[in-house]
Amino acid sequence: MKREHLKIRFSICLLLFIGGFLWLFDGVIGWKRFTFLVALAGGLILCAKKPKISRNSVVWLCYSFAIIMSLILNRAITNWTIYMFLMYSLIIMYAILADCDVSVFKAGVIFLVGTGIFNAVMVMVHFLFKGEFNAAYFPFLKYQGSLDTAEYYYGRGYYFGFNYKPHEVAGLIVFAMAGLLIWGLIQTEYRKKLVYIVAACMVIPLLLTGKKGVTACFICVAMIMLLIWYASKKQWVKIGAAIGIATVLMSIAVCYIITHLDNPLFSRFADFFTNLASGQSVDAGRGDLRSAAWQLWAENKFFGVGWFQFNGYTVSRFGFARTHSVNLDYLQFLCETGIFGFALMMTPIIVMFRRTVLVWKNALKDTVERQEQWIHLFAVFIQLYTMLYAFIEVPFYDIMYFIVYMFSCMIINNEYKGKRKISETLRGFCNSMKAKSSKQK
Repeated sequence: MKREHLKIRFSICLLLFIGGFLWLFDGVIGWKRFTFLVALAGGLILCAKKPKISRNSVVWLCYSFAIIMSLILNRAITNWTIYMFLMYSLIIMYAILADCDVSVFKAGVIFLVGTGIFNAVMVMVHFLFKGEFNAAYFPFLKYQGSLDTAEYYYGRGYYFGFNYKPHEVAGLIVFAMAGLLIWGLIQTEYRKKLVYIVAACMVIPLLLTGKKGVTACFICVAMIMLLIWYASKKQWVKIGAAIGIATVLMSIAVCYIITHLDNPLFSRFADFFTNLASGQSVDAGRGDLRSAAWQLWAENKFFGVGWFQFNGYTVSRFGFARTHSVNLDYLQFLCETGIFGFALMMTPIIVMFRRTVLVWKNALKDTVERQEQWIHLFAVFIQLYTMLYAFIEVPFYDIMYFIVYMFSCMIINNEYKGKRKISETLRGFCNSMKAKSSKQK
């Protein structure tokens, strides 16, 4: 059993490594086959020697079926879409084969938190040593347009360290902060709450990434989870204090930003408030993209235009200077895969949300062991964050985010499976006792 658990731990950490260091595979190494082969190696290790199937994760085959159906029907099969389909299917396979005790996922949670801390440190290094860092690192970015992407974001005031996609860096930092904050929250010993200091220090690199949406989603989900945690303990005073402190801090932050527009720490946020005050658009063209998506869906209602095809239409048909996603995943599902594909892709997401709520409810009980409680609540955070973030960005179209999301699905499904087995056992016991009592009568 220990060997089986070690196998699962290694495979999951390998998958998370691919997600957290995708910039290395895509931008520096530049060989997508190598990325797929590394992921495949982990999958083969996972399924060696009679693997157990997580039946709760089989529902994710609907997602893969929707993708391949839209590609075939729209004749949108290219080397790029084949690679992306294989990667997504492989990630889903990990979830299906990861049938184990929830405690096994602790290594993955720790790895993810460590990756976030590493990225936070590199963002600070990038900010403090701008010229030296760019001169030393940018020459290594030779593939997949990575250098152009890095120069584009750096020129607009983003700091990102090694990963030239700031939204991924910000996401990894947020996941690490969530892991640290949840760990501190469930501790009763004050010395173990020192992780709050580490999480607080990570606010600065998070702001330097310039990703307003990531920061806003983090604050929303963190506040919701904190308030529900206090409500479950009937700590009403703490609820009032949390709301009051959050309101004061947000007010101070806004006042500081609008009076210090040249502070590089808040440059992206300053641009937002400046545009808002002058009556200019603050949605960065998202309204036009969503109008384009609705138009394409109206023309292809049942089967869409093909998975990952919207980006090309933004240039070829709608006149954008560079390709864009819809920045609203659920609408992009509808546009690219049509009504049928949308229903198939949303089914596992909705099922996971329902299971997440049930696991979340159980994780709030004091009877749950702290380590498992930490793992459960961390998975709940990822689920809620990803579903909210999908309204303004593309987590379901980004391999890094999808890997992290599916990792949380593994945790939720295995915990949900355990609770369901317990309830079925209790139900069977009660039925047998009733049968015995009726026979005695």
